[in-house]
Amino acid sequence: MLTAHRSQHGVTLIEILVSFTLVALLMVIAVPAYNTWLQNTQIRNAAEAVVNGMQIARAEAVRRNTLAQLVLTGGSSWTVSLPLTGEQIQERPAAEGSAGAVVAILPAAADRISFNGMGWVAPNNDASPSITQLDFSNPSGGACKHVADGPMRCLRIAISSGGAFRMCDPAVAAGDPRAC
Repeated sequence: MLTAHRSQHGVTLIEILVSFTLVALLMVIAVPAYNTWLQNTQIRNAAEAVVNGMQIARAEAVRRNTLAQLVLTGGSSWTVSLPLTGEQIQERPAAEGSAGAVVAILPAAADRISFNGMGWVAPNNDASPSITQLDFSNPSGGACKHVADGPMRCLRIAISSGGAFRMCDPAVAAGDPRAC
């Protein structure tokens, strides 16, 4: 007489342990890379947001043929306004995708930049110094390094007296189009 074999249902304890071990191993590998990606994304978001604010200020100055200014109000928060009339054009809080980013302003006493009707950098109405350079980093990411040297890529916005501004990577060697 033949006996029928019962089919096995479910999984064994060994299979569960192997699955958990694989998931834990993947998490150990993925979490540091995710944190680095998140820090770099916050830096890029902050720098791009300030560039966008500067473009808005310059475009409004040209469109209205009057003085327009961008005021950095903490971190990567900014406000674009017309200083002669007090009209506020647009604002952006730092919490929009770049809460972890830190901005270093040169000169240190500057917090604004004004554009005239030609789109050039103009003296600020309050006689304060104009922003000439902005350096973006993330304090939880360590020192700024080139991608080959470390994980965190800091960014810089360099502003010329003619009103041109450019986002670049200060750690990239000269000759590379991303270099400052």
